[in-house]
Amino acid sequence: MYTQLEWATKDRYKYNAFKVINVSPTHLPVYDYMNTSRLTTLKNQINSNIANLINQLGSQFTTRQKNALTEVGTIITTQFDWLEFYGVHEFRFEGAGCYQNGNGVDDSYSPDEVSAVSVDFRNLGGNHNEAGFPSNFNDGFGLYGAMSVVYRDGDIMAVFTRASTLPDQMEQDDTVAEGTYFFKVDFHYPPGGTSYKALRLHVDEACTNDQLPTAIDHVSPSGVADSINSHKGYINMRGSTGCQTLQNDQFNESIYTKSDYTNYIDLFTKGEIGKFVIRRYVTLPNA
Repeated sequence: MYTQLEWATKDRYKYNAFKVINVSPTHLPVYDYMNTSRLTTLKNQINSNIANLINQLGSQFTTRQKNALTEVGTIITTQFDWLEFYGVHEFRFEGAGCYQNGNGVDDSYSPDEVSAVSVDFRNLGGNHNEAGFPSNFNDGFGLYGAMSVVYRDGDIMAVFTRASTLPDQMEQDDTVAEGTYFFKVDFHYPPGGTSYKALRLHVDEACTNDQLPTAIDHVSPSGVADSINSHKGYINMRGSTGCQTLQNDQFNESIYTKSDYTNYIDLFTKGEIGKFVIRRYVTLPNA
């Protein structure tokens, strides 16, 4: 059974933090090499597990989020090798997250386009507005517009609706292109900060090439973004110049025992390799 772990609204910032963690997953059985029909059974099990999640907690997902969860099963069973049915993978769906000022269960809060100025709450001088948010904060785009889905061994382990696939400033930093990449669980080394566990993205399964293609390109060398990780984001900025981020605010310990990011990264083991899929349900600006 899937269990709703947390569902709460942070009043000041007007968006919901929702995640579901499956505490008793229906893992896939061991594959029988001598029985080729077993492959169909595995695919059916994956799609059934995801359908069960949608049925159990469907009222708490938007239509766009339900479609994204269904797409997870479709991608795995049609685009992944059967060996990849096992192990851990992540899916990021930009446009299926909890946009600022949205309530998390209403599609009307999910825009179809991303503003050309990717962080609408920035001051005119380009600095992040840490003092507060203007009344038009939700104009066109919000801070965490992606949904992160973590899959392992045939089942959805977690869904996080405060994630992002975009940099803070798309008008000056590289934006990674839609696509299927590989990750290795390693460390993120923030400038001037302390390293911590994160996902490091690559284009090859050996995880030796970190030159990811770009959808919007500003930084040399042209056409690629390098050193892209999935790491912590914050309450008033994504903290990204191209990386994938997930909200890390622990704002109410009486409700939350762990931040979104801590719950997220705890699902991965150091050294694991899996696929990282980026899909966008929104239209990005041309530049």
